[in-house]
Amino acid sequence: SNLNVPIGDVRPNLVIVKLGLNGQINVFNNAGNVDFAADIAGWYGETGTERFTSLSPARVWDTRSGPGPVGRIEAGGSRNVPVTGLGGVPATGVTAVVLNVAAVLPSAKTFITAWPAGESRPLAANLNIPAGDVRANLVVVKVGANGEISFFNNSGDTDLVADVAGYFGATGATFNIVSPSRIWDTRSGPGPTGRIAAGASKNVTVTGIGGVPATGVTAVVVNLAGIRPSARTFVTAWPAGETRPLAANLNIPANDVRPNLVVVKVGANGQVSFFNNAGDIDLVADIAGWYGAAGP
Repeated sequence: SNLNVPIGDVRPNLVIVKLGLNGQINVFNNAGNVDFAADIAGWYGETGTERFTSLSPARVWDTRSGPGPVGRIEAGGSRNVPVTGLGGVPATGVTAVVLNVAAVLPSAKTFITAWPAGESRPLAANLNIPAGDVRANLVVVKVGANGEISFFNNSGDTDLVADVAGYFGATGATFNIVSPSRIWDTRSGPGPTGRIAAGASKNVTVTGIGGVPATGVTAVVVNLAGIRPSARTFVTAWPAGETRPLAANLNIPANDVRPNLVVVKVGANGQVSFFNNAGDIDLVADIAGWYGAAGP
């Protein structure tokens, strides 16, 4: 699954999907009826020149206390945020960045748009969030003027937080798409089973499974879903064998089901670590693709 959404809600998720017959993809709805909106962020193909460098997650912006510009963003307001030269991203030679962006406790129902600084704001949205919630979504966004990205808030006022996961440029790894498949489900397998306790972590093998090779993999793209935590929590994914970073991939209240696309560097023994902050929770991961050896 790519989206889990209750009745009457509006929820986004970044999707990286293999193209099928006639340049099309299939979209399936499980229950009820629903409207869909899709905004394009980029494409992969044989003629592309961009390469991806995965990073250990790092916080590059937090309006609550820094880094980056501080202060809640007002209704109809925009903020330009530097993303180059921070969190392992080079100061030059960067065409786009991968960020996990979270909106924190908006005062009204709103949407957030990210786009290259210096360009006109597009008809698009990256986050849809009701008042008083905390929601995150992965964003792949072209870097604009002065190495900055613009962020727009439509209604009320809100805090925003951004954690970098990697960047695109002339050097790095190439992307390999796979048809989606489940590689981890704590409820029944595959992978380590059993709900993850508060403050606990679990290492999960992400290579040699679901179409991902056993070797030569620098990062994986997985759709991660948190399922019915017993308390409001956040979940962090990072390379196994490294210190857990100040970052989050999922923000989820008790008893909800929320997904988010995760691009994460592969760590020791072909594994990724997952941390749960509070309560206990089930996690499910579906593979969408992987990045491999450096291109020419």
